[in-house]
Amino acid sequence: MTLNSPWRRAAAAIAVCMTLAACTPGASPDPGGVDSPVDAVDPPRPGRSTLDWRRCGKPFECATLRVPLNHARPAGRKLGLAVIRLQAPVRDQRLGSLVVNPGGPGGSGVQFVRHGAIDAIPAELRAQFDIVGFDPRGVGRSAAVSCGGASNDLLSSDLSPDSPGEVAPLLAAARRLAQACGDRNGPLLHRMSTEDVARDLDLLREALGDRQLTYVGFSYGTFIGATYAQLFPQRTRALVLDGAVDPSLDAQQRARQQVQQLERTLGDFLDACDTEPTCPLGRRKGQSRDRFETLLAALKQAPLPVPGSGRALQASELLVATAGLLKDRGPGWTSLGLGLRLASDGDGSLLLAVADRALGQAGSGDWLGPLLAVNCLDVPAPRPQAYPSWPPATSPTSSAFAKPSAVSSTATSGGTGAGIWRMTPPASSQSWLQTTRMSWY
Repeated sequence: MTLNSPWRRAAAAIAVCMTLAACTPGASPDPGGVDSPVDAVDPPRPGRSTLDWRRCGKPFECATLRVPLNHARPAGRKLGLAVIRLQAPVRDQRLGSLVVNPGGPGGSGVQFVRHGAIDAIPAELRAQFDIVGFDPRGVGRSAAVSCGGASNDLLSSDLSPDSPGEVAPLLAAARRLAQACGDRNGPLLHRMSTEDVARDLDLLREALGDRQLTYVGFSYGTFIGATYAQLFPQRTRALVLDGAVDPSLDAQQRARQQVQQLERTLGDFLDACDTEPTCPLGRRKGQSRDRFETLLAALKQAPLPVPGSGRALQASELLVATAGLLKDRGPGWTSLGLGLRLASDGDGSLLLAVADRALGQAGSGDWLGPLLAVNCLDVPAPRPQAYPSWPPATSPTSSAFAKPSAVSSTATSGGTGAGIWRMTPPASSQSWLQTTRMSWY
């Protein structure tokens, strides 16, 4: 996914959101209009978390925010959260801080701001707000959750088993992953919920000196924003929630929804390839889908060796690369069409590189660990015995996406090392819909 598209969508939403701040739950009317400093800096209070800013590559500044591991015990063990900001150039025109989260769970707000803020955020917005990103607890440079090689062991398994004999080793790999995550990360796994992150966000708001939060969240980042608004309505100024996640859904419902969305988007891509001259997959109706499903079936039978790497492209890596590139209808779709054609012709290097980046093997850390750690606490999941009866598959393609989504949840309920990672989602469907209506444009 490129950063430009969501940022450009958000820019228009933010401009409207600034004028609608009084409509956000808990915000008071602003008699001065949009240009008044509604996020004026609060004076420091004793014991408040502070940020010691330092240069970390012009024009950015970085700091570490100390937060309690357990918010019920604020004097106990602390975690350090990585924070980055791009300051508004003229301080007396500054309205406050705009905190952003790219989603995930597991997305780095630090990297999101560093690589997207200058090019993608309109200059007039950067003139009024410090753009702030942070790595949530357990992510990136904030005490990152890592499950070692167990994550890659699971992802390199056959994620689309067709028989009970193929299901058993997959569930065993999921249990090993849960055990490894628990052994390596200890108490942190039990403090990775979205409610914990929202409470961290409030400490960040306070450390920034803002009386109320102005926030943009994408995908899972919308859940963080909605949870914050429910916990701290009087401290919420304006939210932009792009690609809202419904926190009332359980694991089965979320998996089914994600599979349907992936299948729909993949169908749009393959249909476009049949008629788009620049797409190298097909030239007649249905040809692109035939090639995709033929490639997927072939990789399930035998991975495709990638010369010079000592490795081979597996079916699971094809699915990871496909899901990632489908998010961007510009360069992502172009790369996906090229990668699929190359793999069909025997060269899986491009898709393997994309999968490596998504899975954290190219320097971005353990991608699966923090995602599972958050989801296991936030989303009720079925016991492993329920697999593979859900989610239902409607085509060979959706089956390929559906089964891995079910497998990932077995690690949330089957691991002895971490116990059962689970909590009730803190935001109700009712409050979610209210927050979303306030925030969308």
